[in-house]
Amino acid sequence: MAKQKEAIIPPHNTEAESSLLGAILIDTDAIVRVADIISVEDFYDERHQRIFEAIKKLYFEDNKPTLPTETLALKQDTTNNNLVAS
Repeated sequence: MAKQKEAIIPPHNTEAESSLLGAILIDTDAIVRVADIISVEDFYDERHQRIFEAIKKLYFEDNKPTLPTETLALKQDTTNNNLVAS
């Protein structure tokens, strides 16, 4: 009998990802401290990747990434379907 290969899931912690994103939304200048250390690809959850990418984009366009501005940016980004409810 041939062994079936199991899908290898990389190590990840979605709760830590959520906590980091929440901390950045609370302290908007925190993105400066982590932007050189953490990249979009460091997030396992695709939703977190998109949120982090949007936060960085907002911050470096001189818009503070708050929950309302982040929500609006994600709604306007058509690639984020099903990420933010209307």
